Amino acid sequence: MMKSYLIFLIGMTVALFSCQPEKAEPTVEPDSDKTEKPFEHDEIIIDDEVSVNDGETEGEVERENPYLIEKKDLSELEYLMSFIPDNHLVLDYEYGDLNKDGLKKDVILIAYQPDLERNREDDVKRPLFILTRTSDGKLKKEARNDNVALCSTCGGVMGDPYQDIAIKNGYFSIEHYGGSSWRWTRIITFKYDEGGKGWLLHKDGGLEYHASNPDDSKETVKTSKDFGIVPFGDYKG
Repeated sequence: MMKSYLIFLIGMTVALFSCQPEKAEPTVEPDSDKTEKPFEHDEIIIDDEVSVNDGETEGEVERENPYLIEKKDLSELEYLMSFIPDNHLVLDYEYGDLNKDGLKKDVILIAYQPDLERNREDDVKRPLFILTRTSDGKLKKEARNDNVALCSTCGGVMGDPYQDIAIKNGYFSIEHYGGSSWRWTRIITFKYDEGGKGWLLHKDGGLEYHASNPDDSKETVKTSKDFGIVPFGDYKG
């Protein structure tokens, strides 16, 4: 009798526990406000508090100007602003050895007038400056020309034709690209003359081709054999 009672009691205990519901795992809703955005390597961190001489901020200038955004080093921007005229901002700049003295921090600096260009006024000049670096790290303005960097409306349907600055071993080039169905490139190159004549026009020209067949292009380039000796300051375009 006792054995039968014990078997009955054990059976009831097992049945009781088997009827208990399983304990549910707690559900945690993701906190969307705290979800971290993956860092994008091409994201530009802009400091809106840095002011420049026209009342805008460096951050605003960067957002407006894609050429300047792409620069890796903006630490000298405020210093470079001191070389350009009032009502102008820095369009672009590049470092290199312009006078073959071994100092590779000379600067080609291009300025623009944001208010006039924003209004799409035709043929707004973009001053280009040659700045050489002294042994104490300061910059010296050597020359200016307003005809080398093409205007923002000079690219036709393609828009602003300005592309880039390239500097190498006393040479520097300003690169452009524009057109519509018929496209064109234009590269204007100057060379440093160690004989004391400063920077002279070296080449001026580029390619022409139809957008549907870019491999069939025509190159037209003028050299000193065509235009003679043209100092940087005298270049008319």
